[in-house]
Amino acid sequence: MSRFENKTILITGGSSKIGLAGAKRLVSEGAKVIITGRTEEHLISATEHLGKNVTVVMDNAEDDNSPERLVSVVKKIGNLDGLWLNAACAIGGDIITVDRDTMNKMFTVNVVTPMLQMRALAPYINEGGSVLVTSSSAVYEGQPSISLYSASKAAILAAARSWAAEFAPRKIRVIHSFQAL
Repeated sequence: MSRFENKTILITGGSSKIGLAGAKRLVSEGAKVIITGRTEEHLISATEHLGKNVTVVMDNAEDDNSPERLVSVVKKIGNLDGLWLNAACAIGGDIITVDRDTMNKMFTVNVVTPMLQMRALAPYINEGGSVLVTSSSAVYEGQPSISLYSASKAAILAAARSWAAEFAPRKIRVIHSFQAL
């Protein structure tokens, strides 16, 4: 059965790890997938693994132009049936040693950019579509040396919960998944 036949899904951070695994599954079930990544080698490898139903976009979540770049790709391909906000970074360290630049990077990549991407891409998500936001079990675990990461993932989790209510009138489901650190 091709559950995702004639569906277009964008996955940020889709060129490796969990994002790539999800992209493979979606393509195997008939989806056209747009994946983003910041590492050229990962994008090339992903293209080889995913075949003709993939569009790859070099995109670094630290880049202020990320949302506009993704919108321009979506405009060329057509509206989205699904959006998976998966791109993230994990930098550990005791709160005493973590510097402001690291804090800014972590919140930019894990919170600010996905929120800006959601704002920019929401008009292009079809009624009845879905949004998946990758959070982390670290939000609940209280592990040492990852308070910054945990806080950033808690923030995007809270945003996803609010988006679920905000986009309910358009029948767009917003759900979150937990990735173990």
